[in-house]
Amino acid sequence: MRKRARGGNMLIQNHWYPVCPSERLKSDKPVSAQIGKYALVAFRDRVGKPVVMLDRCPHRGVPLSLGRVHDGKIACRYHGWQIAADGALVGVPAHPDEAVPNCSVPTFEAVESSHYLWAWISDTGVRPSYQPALRGIQHGEWHQYTCVWQVNIIAAVENNLDASHVPFSHADTYPLRGDGTDEVPDMVFADLRCEVDHQSVVVWGPGRKQRPPPDFETTASMGMRFELPFRNYVWAGGRTARAIYNWVPLDNESCRLEFMVQQGAEPSGPVSIVLRDGEPHVPSQDRVLLEAAQRLNWVEGDEKPYFKSVPSDQPAHFARNIMKRALRGDGLSAQAPKQFNVSCWG
Repeated sequence: MRKRARGGNMLIQNHWYPVCPSERLKSDKPVSAQIGKYALVAFRDRVGKPVVMLDRCPHRGVPLSLGRVHDGKIACRYHGWQIAADGALVGVPAHPDEAVPNCSVPTFEAVESSHYLWAWISDTGVRPSYQPALRGIQHGEWHQYTCVWQVNIIAAVENNLDASHVPFSHADTYPLRGDGTDEVPDMVFADLRCEVDHQSVVVWGPGRKQRPPPDFETTASMGMRFELPFRNYVWAGGRTARAIYNWVPLDNESCRLEFMVQQGAEPSGPVSIVLRDGEPHVPSQDRVLLEAAQRLNWVEGDEKPYFKSVPSDQPAHFARNIMKRALRGDGLSAQAPKQFNVSCWG
């Protein structure tokens, strides 16, 4: 049996990754999260500021996420060693009259934005060059799900730039034409437009009208977008829903999905986040298919060479190349966006 490849091979450096929804991080309980090769723990300090550090006690290596949070410090559940918000060891209950060992737990830059807690990942100590933010979270109720896919993260991202799979994979929920059954609805010709730059791919339509790409900031936007490190937006305009897929690599063959979805044509009022258990129906349909393909078609984080392609695969191919260059650490020099039409039946 081939051994699962653990580690950070699918981790793009010098980017923010979601640790957890902000609403999930309470003042008295730690939260664990895996981001590539990093097992992390998050908690709030005494003034409520989020803290992210390695999930490992410096004493015996027990995960700190199993411990307790009190007065802004986290205490290991094994021997009670106390770690301050800056990662320093500040207390050893078994030896209260002796100096504590000079050690600490590595910490990570952390910030709350767009209703998530984010951690900055950089193996080389590069400081954050931008602040994390999600597009279009302005009004109304959003539902948040956390799921794990046994799928290479590149394949997961590519799926949400593929317009031609929708009537087959999502026959029961196909926008405007799905009737709740598994019957494939009548296909229509889609003349789509695609714009590619050094760090994003946008698909929208109809292409022949030469409209500018949507900004994904309003409910009037409609299309699909990928942006680094691993994020998809799927915006169906005012007709059905808006979805944001934040992907986090776990290893070469799996990833975590932080998924937000909003239903309805005209959401209003302040933003509220509803934490939901389980897995939403539409992403689960994609997951089942991609997990089946994963076992056959992906090896050590790369696709097998017998993959064949058609013109409607172009947006996904551009996104794949952007992700692979970033994974290699190649420089992403700014370039003028390139536009082209992507026509297909779907």
